[in-house]
Amino acid sequence: MKALIINIILVTYTLFVSAQDPVYKNYNSANGLFSSSSNCIVQDNNGLIWIGTQNGITKFDGYTFTNFTIEQGLVENNIVDFYKDINGVLWFVSENKNIGYIKNDSIFNYKFNNKLKEHFYTKSEYIKKSLVVKNGKIKLAVNNLGLFSIDSMGVVKRYYADELLNGNAVIIKNGTSAYIVDSYIDKDTLLFSNRCLYEKSKITFSETKPSNQHAASVNGDYYYLSENKRLLIFKNNHFIGTVDVGSKIVSIKRINNYLWVSTVGKGVFYYSLNDDIPKLIANFFKDFIVNYMLEDEEGGLWFSTMNNGVLYIPDINRQIIKTKKAGKNIIITDMDVLNNDIYVSYSNGEIENITTSSLIKFDSKNDTYEDLQMSTNKGRLYALYKNRVYLIKKNKPKLILDLNIQYKNTKFNNIFVDNNDRVWLSGNNEILKLNNNLIENVFTVKEHTHSEITNILKSPEGLFIGVKNGLWKLSGNSFYNYGNENSIFNTNILDISTDRYGFTTLLSTNGNGLVVLAKDSVFVIDEKSGLQSNIVTSVCYTDSVIAIGTNQGVEVVVIDEEYNVKSHKVYSTNYNNTSNYVNKVIRIENKIYYTTNNNLYRIFTNNLTESKYLPKVIINSIRIFNKDTTFLVKEPHLKSFENNITFNFLGVLYKNAGSVNYKYKIEGESNQWQYTKSTSVDYSFLPSGKHKFIVVASNSDGVWGKSTEFSFVILRPLYLEWWFIIFAILLILVSVYLVGKGVLNNVKRKESMQKDVVMYRQQALRKQMNPHFIFNSLNSIQHFILQNDKKMSNKYLNRFSKLIRIVLENSQENTISIDDELAAIELYLEIESLRFKDKFTYSINISKEIDTANSKVPPLLLQPFIENSIEHGLEASADSVIEIAVGARIINDVLVISVDDNGSGMDEKDIKLLKLSDTNIEDEFLVPREQEFELINKRLNLLKEFISDKQYDILEG
Repeated sequence: MKALIINIILVTYTLFVSAQDPVYKNYNSANGLFSSSSNCIVQDNNGLIWIGTQNGITKFDGYTFTNFTIEQGLVENNIVDFYKDINGVLWFVSENKNIGYIKNDSIFNYKFNNKLKEHFYTKSEYIKKSLVVKNGKIKLAVNNLGLFSIDSMGVVKRYYADELLNGNAVIIKNGTSAYIVDSYIDKDTLLFSNRCLYEKSKITFSETKPSNQHAASVNGDYYYLSENKRLLIFKNNHFIGTVDVGSKIVSIKRINNYLWVSTVGKGVFYYSLNDDIPKLIANFFKDFIVNYMLEDEEGGLWFSTMNNGVLYIPDINRQIIKTKKAGKNIIITDMDVLNNDIYVSYSNGEIENITTSSLIKFDSKNDTYEDLQMSTNKGRLYALYKNRVYLIKKNKPKLILDLNIQYKNTKFNNIFVDNNDRVWLSGNNEILKLNNNLIENVFTVKEHTHSEITNILKSPEGLFIGVKNGLWKLSGNSFYNYGNENSIFNTNILDISTDRYGFTTLLSTNGNGLVVLAKDSVFVIDEKSGLQSNIVTSVCYTDSVIAIGTNQGVEVVVIDEEYNVKSHKVYSTNYNNTSNYVNKVIRIENKIYYTTNNNLYRIFTNNLTESKYLPKVIINSIRIFNKDTTFLVKEPHLKSFENNITFNFLGVLYKNAGSVNYKYKIEGESNQWQYTKSTSVDYSFLPSGKHKFIVVASNSDGVWGKSTEFSFVILRPLYLEWWFIIFAILLILVSVYLVGKGVLNNVKRKESMQKDVVMYRQQALRKQMNPHFIFNSLNSIQHFILQNDKKMSNKYLNRFSKLIRIVLENSQENTISIDDELAAIELYLEIESLRFKDKFTYSINISKEIDTANSKVPPLLLQPFIENSIEHGLEASADSVIEIAVGARIINDVLVISVDDNGSGMDEKDIKLLKLSDTNIEDEFLVPREQEFELINKRLNLLKEFISDKQYDILEG
């Protein structure tokens, strides 16, 4: 065994340490973390990350941080360890060994904390990762005191041995041997006599000076134990060697076939465990003190640090390579590979060999920043800088052609070297071909393409020319426009590349994805086939693997012979606050390199299978009419008017850094999936019935995860309930009956009113056509005829017939103009004046402010009043002339018509007699009036016969 130990002892920190760091995100107090001093990390069953810090507990969902402190129920804020039990409950331990747990986002304190603390010294230190909760029993270890357990009844038990070494419940000395004890055991013993036995003489422990925590990680028959700065390795119960990391070890974590060792002063060491012997791969985070590590469900790595918050590595296979020049003011302009060496060019006119870390500088008289483009082939590296072509030999540039002499007005920006070592240059609308460093051919393509050249590529198929509005090919002396064949080519061509044989051409387009020309066919890889963006900036195709650079990062697609996508891997999220826009991508064996303006990245593609992690979606809240609602039942029943619903959800996916793709639908409303990046969906005016809201998130490789569902029922409105319908029908029937009855009554009332109107008109007409007036008028006419006064009789008869006609016409109208009413009154006064032989005078005075033609009054209105003035005035004043005045004026916007006379009027006795005479006017007046009309008709007939005999003319209007 001694020989075995000698032969397997590992080298120390002198192992090669690569100059790359993984791409990571640093969460600290500047971007939302509660405290930059973090101690532990755990992931709950919903996929959410919980971080224990010096200032409390923080929950992180990929978007926001939620903090829990003493105000939310913690006994103290400094949390040092987490543990998730079999039921998903999160347990935590504080600095002073207070235990608590988190359930449904609420903080609870362990009820037997005081009983446990009775057994601890004030300054005793809790041993990290020793907390275990199972079947109601809690176990934890305390430095210098041992291992403790407490059951569900609050009974505390301490485990210890007589010769406990260091008192830390991890390593125990027993005679000449020592045993490693796993504090996660749930047996009532500390000793594992069948594991990791080693001879004491091969390792030294101090029996008097307490040591700090020891960390161990097991892998089958192997144990990895930390002892200050050394990593101890055991196999089959035998000590086989050590690795000195040069700094105090804080923790050890084994993930798959890799071992992670965090230290106080030298960051994190990353070891490969092939054959279970640690082999150093890299040393990360040298500027951080890492004290805890977690691998989440996606395969991402989380590191808590003493003063720098939390570090998150989404994919350990993706690294950032440190360059000498790229920075804020100097950008990377191009990248190429020659003999497996990576060359990067900068805008300040320098090229760096990344593999050898050497710089190639160009002689330049000014410091203006311009693009520097490169092209390699057959062991040669060419560069185009400021319209000069250089050949790089032994890391030194050699000028072979200065284009400023012959083409000072043309800006050349693309260079390509074909398989025959001929150099092709393009700029504006010019293409040059150099052979043996001499210009052989010149193509002016302006008259063909009518657009600026963006890229060129020479392949066995011809010279491809990418322009801002399409793709052209020069074959022989003929130009061919691919846009005439397929509209997919009518876009800005950003890059043209080919496979290693030159027979498959790949076009990076600004909007149409990746276009592949192969076997006289056109294939498109775009957003519809899973690409994250249709803006493709660069592409590299080797051995069925297509590395695609877009404005959203890098994607790796594996295809078959028919160009069908077999797998699709996405590296698209920005984690370190730099641009995702990829300028150039190349692939060398199992590594992909790509550049942004300021950084160079490398991806190891040993495993290009799609992620198996299926993201979960949490429905955070449901709002009805923008009001948060809590449902106490699984399938709530909502009222009919509660149909404006907002769902707020969250896909737990840390690799997408808060930018998750979702699809959702609501069964019962629509079965079509809708796609969004938003975490909120609004539904307005959902119909009644049973509904199910379904939402799904996709992982970083575009694979859709498990659906989250919420079922609910929107009740029918009252007007659709059976009892409401019956009630409504009855109400309608009753309403129809009542309305019909009301209409019938209204018709009857109208008919009655019409009869009354007719009666009132007849009464008014009878009052106007007073029989006494008619008899007297006819007597007067007869008198004039007997007196042989033809003129007066003719005049009188003419006026009388006109009056009768006007009265009869006006009586058919509801209202007549004041002009018509006054015309009738004036005729009546004139006839009465003739009859009474000028015993009265009259005048009619109308105010000028009255529009007599358009102002309306009821017909047959004034005649009874005037008749009254004449008859009563003449009776009272037989010897005097009565003056009658008819006037009309406007008073307070009211039309006032007055009939004034200078007669004596009626005394109180006359008024009373008038009232008595009118009491039964209907009964007393009807029969006499009919008899009077008969007499009138007879008198008129006799009068007509008499006038006819006397040959008088009767004028009728």
